[in-house]
Amino acid sequence: MGVENMSELHVRLVEAVGDLTYRRLGQLTDTHPETVRRYMHGQSPSTEFLAKLCRALSVNANWLLTGQGPRRTEDIRVQTLRSATPSELLSALSESATNSRDRITQLERRLSRLEALLGTLGPEGVPRSGGPDLEAGRTRLTRPGVPDGGVGARDRAGENGGRA
Repeated sequence: MGVENMSELHVRLVEAVGDLTYRRLGQLTDTHPETVRRYMHGQSPSTEFLAKLCRALSVNANWLLTGQGPRRTEDIRVQTLRSATPSELLSALSESATNSRDRITQLERRLSRLEALLGTLGPEGVPRSGGPDLEAGRTRLTRPGVPDGGVGARDRAGENGGRA
């Protein structure tokens, strides 16, 4: 089919894929190569195929479908910044700063909660208050990875009748 008989979408589709083979396009879009061939020769492509093609080739979907905007997705931000008025840029900057401030506030709250939680724990995560009464010798805790289980010489002396 000649370019003169193709829809504008198909002309842009051909331009976007360049010299990629049907097989390669099929691999990139999870589409059978014969289906790709039909799409490239004028059959209406599925939205799934177009979406996957745009992602795989970094093609701006708006450009592919309507011919408007930059062809490459990387160029969208540049075009947007160039076409924005100073007022729009300031508004976007203000919104970004507000969002950042809100996220920092959330992180500070979470950090405070974490610090409070960690402040109530002693070594190895043993609660400081309401936990076992080690000084009175009523409970013996052992710590994994410590040769004597974390039991000190004073504790061993008490258990062994003064022999360490």
